[in-house]
Amino acid sequence: MKNLKNRVFSLIFILFLMITINGCATNTIIKMPLNKDISELNFDNKGIAILSLTISNIFKVKFQPEVWSLGIVEITDLGEINYQRFTTEEVYESVKEQYNKYLISFKLSPGKYKLTGINGGAKYFLIFGSFNFPINFEFELNTNKITYIGSIEMINRKKKDGEPSSGPDFPIVDQVVSGFANGTFDIKVSDNYNYDIKAFNEKYPYIINSDVVKNIIKINGSD
Repeated sequence: MKNLKNRVFSLIFILFLMITINGCATNTIIKMPLNKDISELNFDNKGIAILSLTISNIFKVKFQPEVWSLGIVEITDLGEINYQRFTTEEVYESVKEQYNKYLISFKLSPGKYKLTGINGGAKYFLIFGSFNFPINFEFELNTNKITYIGSIEMINRKKKDGEPSSGPDFPIVDQVVSGFANGTFDIKVSDNYNYDIKAFNEKYPYIINSDVVKNIIKINGSD
């Protein structure tokens, strides 16, 4: 019943995002290519990006964030196009009042892309908070290859004047109590290749014999 309630809440929030972010006509919700429902990897002449994502709330520890979707745009000579949203699989690892960890994957045509935002929420008793945090992480994919693009760590803390909020201001009580309206995310990208590949292989054994290359995310287009 608890998982059902979580999924219903997640679905409602994702539908809200479809309407409010970039216009509903430009949003596509896509399931991650590595998931529990398949037993064989199929590239379909595309590339697959994989990363780990650990998220925590040290400001309001009762409200440990869940990640529901990530936004991606394609980078072309004509600019940023083809906005898409990928929904997450279930939490890979969770420690109460400390963090949630996810194994993330995207299947996309070869080319350059940008992670533009990470969305989700947290609940405790009758309080529901949400976040929609913008990021600017670039990565590149090759045909018929898995590319490891790094490990992202997001920590929600109390924000200072002038810093972006982790989430919207409304509803006021929920957003303040959960720490998303008055908090901000510190984000770090690192290379945890050996640890992460072991986790992916254990959860999705059908990728063990796949060719995996490493090309760590570029933050704000920097090296």
